[in-house]
Amino acid sequence: FDLPKDQLGERTFINFENICDSAAVYLNGKMVGEFDGPHQAHCEDITNYIQEKNRMFVIVDNKRDAEHIPGTMHDWFHEGGILAPVTVYQLPKTAVRDTCVQTSLLEDDQVEISLKAILDGARRDQSETTRFSLRNPQTGNMIASEAANLRPGAWGGVRFTVNRQDVQLWSCENPFLYDLCIETDDDDWTEPVGLREVVQSGNKILLNGKEVIVKGMAG
Repeated sequence: FDLPKDQLGERTFINFENICDSAAVYLNGKMVGEFDGPHQAHCEDITNYIQEKNRMFVIVDNKRDAEHIPGTMHDWFHEGGILAPVTVYQLPKTAVRDTCVQTSLLEDDQVEISLKAILDGARRDQSETTRFSLRNPQTGNMIASEAANLRPGAWGGVRFTVNRQDVQLWSCENPFLYDLCIETDDDDWTEPVGLREVVQSGNKILLNGKEVIVKGMAG
């Protein structure tokens, strides 16, 4: 595969959505990385290996042994190989890696919402101004909008309290989702999230303060 010359030097990654079992990845004659595990996604940073013209080799082995899952005995066909798309993509110098939303029901019909994110970047000694917002996608109303200084590699975020009547809590009957938007100077991230509190009280599971019955089976 080729990479435009003006994109050389950008942070470049390769992502395997599903590969089984162990694999070694080589790019332009050099090993980029190796990993082990059935039906797992895996990502490698290839910034220092990629060129304008590239040739990649991936060695995949699904040989079974007693020390690795699924072992030497199982009752299904143990397929192997690259089983899903492989993607090469680029990220800005500082990018949003992951997010977390936590909801707590307080007294006096108040709801505490915590929005967190972790940034990924080469410079971990510098903080990045990160803007958080929570928006109703149907009305466009902003539930909250605040900023925080985050350092790459460490979780951080904002916390705020709203009236319970001003938000729609997620439930099985009403699975309402808000738009969580996170922005830095180099990156922006948007994903749908639900606001809900799940707690264990004795032998009960409470969703937004009400008991729910969980049914299921394991084969």
